[in-house]
Amino acid sequence: MATLFGKLASRTRKKSAGAGNQSNRPLFLQSPYAQTTLIQGSIKRLVDLPKYVDLSEWLAINTFEFFQYVNMFYGSVSEFCTPTTCPSMSAGSCEYHWTDSSKRTLKVSAPQYVDFATTQIQAQLSDDTLFPTKSGAEFPPGFLPNVIRPIHRHLLRILAHIYHAHYPHILQLQTEGHLNTLFAHFACFALTFDTVEGLSAWAGVTGLQIGSGLAAGGMSGAKSSRDKEREKDLEPLRELVAELEPMIA
Repeated sequence: MATLFGKLASRTRKKSAGAGNQSNRPLFLQSPYAQTTLIQGSIKRLVDLPKYVDLSEWLAINTFEFFQYVNMFYGSVSEFCTPTTCPSMSAGSCEYHWTDSSKRTLKVSAPQYVDFATTQIQAQLSDDTLFPTKSGAEFPPGFLPNVIRPIHRHLLRILAHIYHAHYPHILQLQTEGHLNTLFAHFACFALTFDTVEGLSAWAGVTGLQIGSGLAAGGMSGAKSSRDKEREKDLEPLRELVAELEPMIA
């Protein structure tokens, strides 16, 4: 994935083209932006579990990389994401709330949500009991549902907020192709390894079988009782999944 995004950090701002388009569709769903990517064809080969690689290790490696790149993209637009400009963590009409350690649901601004999420994820990635780094160390029981899925849910929400609230800034940076490629990779990985709850919202527009990559790694894709509730998390980017379907499927 690193070779796809090597130039992202060095991009400079440039006045975006097409800003005057009066279509009712979000800008990121309009042509040519929705079709702009760094590679042609399916990204599935980059997602499938390599031979002789442990599934939990594969989930961990990709989660670390997704976190790094989502964090990088948010960092590129963070100066425009303030409690004033983004008083709630939202993506279109969908609003996301933060659940704290006491299980309280809190309405917070977008930058506060992202700060909470990235701080929590960084702490988890640095925790050897969750993401072991020593040879022979085992991943914890329930690694997929208890560790990976919550992380990927937060990453998805950050991506959705970037697309819906800060896409003009992405165009100014000329990184729309990078963002679409990252999202296509994330979506394909999520569908293949069932890393996000409520994926039926996306599976219906790609034809991919949810969790098709889990059997090869001997892991169960047991559904959460909250899958239906979580579908709303995926709705803000469902149409983009459809636009990028040739790359994802």
